Amino acid sequence: MDKHLGEIKAVKIMQESQNKIGKTGVQTFLNNRSRDYAQKFKDFQCNAEKSFILENTCLNIKATMRTLLHVGFGHSGTKSLQLNIFKKTPAIFYVGIPLTHYGGILSNIKYLEDEDYSAPQMLQEVENEIFKKRAKNQLIVISDETLVEQPLIKNTPAMMPTGLIAKRLSELFDKADILFTIRNQFSYISSAYRVLKENRATDGSVTDEFGIWFKGQFSQTRNLFLRNIDYLKTINIYKKYFPSSKITLLPLEIITLEGFNAYKKELQKILYDVDLSSFKQESYPIQNKSIKQKSFIDEETKAKIKEICGASNRELQKTVGLPLEKYGYPIV
Repeated sequence: MDKHLGEIKAVKIMQESQNKIGKTGVQTFLNNRSRDYAQKFKDFQCNAEKSFILENTCLNIKATMRTLLHVGFGHSGTKSLQLNIFKKTPAIFYVGIPLTHYGGILSNIKYLEDEDYSAPQMLQEVENEIFKKRAKNQLIVISDETLVEQPLIKNTPAMMPTGLIAKRLSELFDKADILFTIRNQFSYISSAYRVLKENRATDGSVTDEFGIWFKGQFSQTRNLFLRNIDYLKTINIYKKYFPSSKITLLPLEIITLEGFNAYKKELQKILYDVDLSSFKQESYPIQNKSIKQKSFIDEETKAKIKEICGASNRELQKTVGLPLEKYGYPIV
């Protein structure tokens, strides 16, 4: 609207108001409106100041906290790490799977819509439940592969987009290191299907034959499962919120191809000075060469997987300096 036309319209409204309720009434109305706005602004300032104090208190605490976020991926030795190291090691303050009362914090991050999610409230909860309860010199480890993976259960919850979850984590743990455990996509997909089938059999559900299920995961723009076949896509999302130097990849195949000690050596770099002497190879029975697992991947499926992630695996191999092709990852 033209500025002068706007002024003319305002004058007309004022004149009409004066004619209806009188000059004194208009002034009273304007005074009341001014007081309303003044009070609202005062309330806004008060809330903003509280949020600022809370956020900066948490930031000061966070700055001294060593934190590792193990956000995925699933089917890459996550459970063994969680049960045999993170949960059992006194030098680690562990938050993650299997979930205890900390599950509320993680669930809010993963599942709440923005209008229901309160960043200041979450900062307060993280400060009270994690930062203040962690003993001096303990490494905070948050390990939950469902931060990027859809839970493989019948009544699976509706997840927020990966980028929104990463953003929320960066607001709460901005100084954290990020760990992605990975596994070649052929084994990753077979394992995902096997777990889903076992879980659904437990609750009486029926899972489609593998070929039907696999094709079904690409029938919509965004399906529930197998959204992370292209690891690089998810890793790049996290790079938007955390420095690349803070992100580490740990392939499960190091165990079978280079030995368990080589794997433990890489893990030691990630966990700082945490003592891993009690961590034994028996913790990873799935990598025992005498144990054979059924593969559901036929040649047609292999071709589809290579089409989806072959090029990005090559780029990832070059970027992080890991011999993914040697480890059996699909490369084109």
